[in-house]
Amino acid sequence: RFPPLKVREVEHVIRRQADVQTRPYCHAAEGRAAAVTPDGDLYACASLAGSDAFHAGTIWEPDIEKLSALVPAQLYLAGCADCALRVICRGGCPSRRVTYTGNVLGRCDLECHLRREIYRRVMQHETH
Repeated sequence: RFPPLKVREVEHVIRRQADVQTRPYCHAAEGRAAAVTPDGDLYACASLAGSDAFHAGTIWEPDIEKLSALVPAQLYLAGCADCALRVICRGGCPSRRVTYTGNVLGRCDLECHLRREIYRRVMQHETH
């Protein structure tokens, strides 16, 4: 198929392998992003659009503090600090953590297992 389909998580593994420093997962986790709905409502991430807890005002009256709601997302959650994939995974998606655990500091085991398996397959493919 042209252009070839790309799987975001596979691309993360390939691109982030060269990283020498662990950085936040995404722009929202750095407080450098905002998702805007067609009505002008603001959220730190499009994945949280519609969530009252993460509503950050409007484009006319933004709530800057709420736009930084994902910034406390730690890179090293419990069980992640010694993980060989921490530079690639970056603790996983903060929005996904909120969705699955109800807490930006909660660990999403589903994402952890998914990323480990994708990493294993990418490494297996590269060695063959």
